[in-house]
Amino acid sequence: MRTRGSGCVLKLKNSKNWYISFYQNGKQLRESTGSESKSVAEALLRKRLSQAGQGAPIESIKRLTYEDVKGLLIGVYKNGDSKRGPRRSLITRKNEDGTIEYDVCGLKPLDAYFAGWKVVRITTDAIAAYRDKRLREGSEGPTVNRSLALLRKMMNLARQAGKLQHIPYFAMCAENEPRQGYISPEQFTKLAAMLPESCRLFLEILYWTDARCREIERVTWDLVDLDAGVIRLGNFTKNGHPRTLPLTHELAETMKKMFKHDGPVFNTHVPRKRWISSCRKLGLYSVQVQGNEAVRLPFRIHDLRHTAITEMRNAGIDNRTIKLISGHRTDSVFERYGTQDEAALKIAVEQRQLMQAKRTSASSSQVAALPEPTKSANA
Repeated sequence: MRTRGSGCVLKLKNSKNWYISFYQNGKQLRESTGSESKSVAEALLRKRLSQAGQGAPIESIKRLTYEDVKGLLIGVYKNGDSKRGPRRSLITRKNEDGTIEYDVCGLKPLDAYFAGWKVVRITTDAIAAYRDKRLREGSEGPTVNRSLALLRKMMNLARQAGKLQHIPYFAMCAENEPRQGYISPEQFTKLAAMLPESCRLFLEILYWTDARCREIERVTWDLVDLDAGVIRLGNFTKNGHPRTLPLTHELAETMKKMFKHDGPVFNTHVPRKRWISSCRKLGLYSVQVQGNEAVRLPFRIHDLRHTAITEMRNAGIDNRTIKLISGHRTDSVFERYGTQDEAALKIAVEQRQLMQAKRTSASSSQVAALPEPTKSANA
């Protein structure tokens, strides 16, 4: 028997589902569990009583919808922060009536599935059902994870705003191994020669500085210091932290001959069809391990960033310096950009073999240098 004030579980006429009933701030609250199981109703009642005991606004939590928490997310992406402004993944659309509509990359699948849902119904089981449905429809695991991350971000924002007490557990999809793309110096020279001259300098900048494409797109002449031989990126970088890109002597000399105009310095348009055909002719591709199988994928412009970091490592440059150039903040992400260069692996084995041979030779020479024992007088 329940004690007074501990609520109750009940069934209503013409309903198969169990309901819970309890009081908060002198007001009776009643909620359907959506289940025919009494144990489920008991568990929900305990959860609601715990939330009520912590002062959570149960009535507002029950009314909270997917659209409400989505609005919190749109607000964060729209307002951004003082450094970078609106987030890059924010999509702005102007309707026929002149109103502006905002969206975020990756929200469409969530909208199609959870539109009109109450947040209390978005449980761990509901999230798992959404994930499995996307996978059955052919979506890749990392793509589904991006949408799940947005949904989790919405709920975290609602909890921070005091609109939600708890968030469910998110079981994410298994991520594939990072793509490994590498181009040798000889291959890069051939590839650049096969592409329009107008975009070659852009590709060379990516190849030598391991910058991101979108960062180079926003470079203007006021950020370029050719006397010092550097490009100083502003706070428009991916993580919002300015950094310096060193230029080779050849790149700096080439840029000194350029006409200084307003707007972006580099022509970043690379014809897609010509890029793909050129990479195929040179046999360039990226490799990704999917399950137990290595799959060949088209070589991307972003793979020039993988190449630059790999070449810096092969040149013996320490990881801290490489991270200052590339803009990586964490070791976990930085390690994903290390491409396995077979030539470098072979050199490592040869260096070990050479060192071992030197040690063996030195040990043999020391043994040979030892004096022979003298015979005793009594022998």
